[in-house]
Amino acid sequence: MSVLGALLWLIVGLAAVAIAALAALLLLPVQLWVQAASDPAHLLVRLRLFGGALPWIRVIDSDRPGRGGSVEPRAAEAEQLLEEEAPAPAARLSRRRMWRMLRAVPALLQGLAGPVRLERLWLEARLGLDDPAETGQLFGALTPLVYGLGGAWPGRVSLQLAPEFSGPVLEGRGEVILSVVPVRWFGPGLRFAWAGFGPEPRPAKRVGRRPAGGRTA
Repeated sequence: MSVLGALLWLIVGLAAVAIAALAALLLLPVQLWVQAASDPAHLLVRLRLFGGALPWIRVIDSDRPGRGGSVEPRAAEAEQLLEEEAPAPAARLSRRRMWRMLRAVPALLQGLAGPVRLERLWLEARLGLDDPAETGQLFGALTPLVYGLGGAWPGRVSLQLAPEFSGPVLEGRGEVILSVVPVRWFGPGLRFAWAGFGPEPRPAKRVGRRPAGGRTA
């Protein structure tokens, strides 16, 4: 086999592997694991691809800040870049198209949330307001929600809320694990894109009413 033939087979093989990896990424569940705490403040976000075949990937870790300095300089650079790349008035969305996109947002959010599966939800928290009576009312209003979620997802939801009557307080810790098959987001995304950037519907033509009676000579 010549060198050119071997190179072509190598390119075909790499393309097949890339296509298979992309298909697996879209068709297999992707898991999201979020852990948070208030005292000490902590946030950890991890991602696992290919239906759990790979180990967890750390996306955000508040205990290990990323390199590149503080956030404020980067935010200023991003704002300056957005100002430089601001579209001309002629390229901006019309009010009618913007209104169509806003009306399509609820359907988009519902379509994105539908395929998401709750794997685990665990929360321990203490809640308190200035007035102990208001604290009791708040805790009483949240109690049906706590037991309702636990009954809807037995074994996957654990919520423990404790009232604090000594003063205002909101502290706790918890974690949530979600999974979704990415390809199931294509439908809601395409419908939203069509609603926002598709052709605008033409207004219905009004048919005039013929005057009563026939023609006069």
